[in-house]
Amino acid sequence: MIGTQLNVQEARHREGMEDQLGALGLAWNAVIWWNSLYIDAAVGQLREQGFPVTRPFHELG
Repeated sequence: MIGTQLNVQEARHREGMEDQLGALGLAWNAVIWWNSLYIDAAVGQLREQGFPVTRPFHELG
């Protein structure tokens, strides 16, 4: 009986941890998305002001 209770509590604990990791992943994706938008806007503004901005790596091929 006690062993069963511990297993149930452990399973709930794991589920809680998985929920936290899912929320952390969502927050991390939001930060990456925001940084991408911000950097893109900054690079665009630099180009408009005449600063030499190199092409992205994926365009260098």
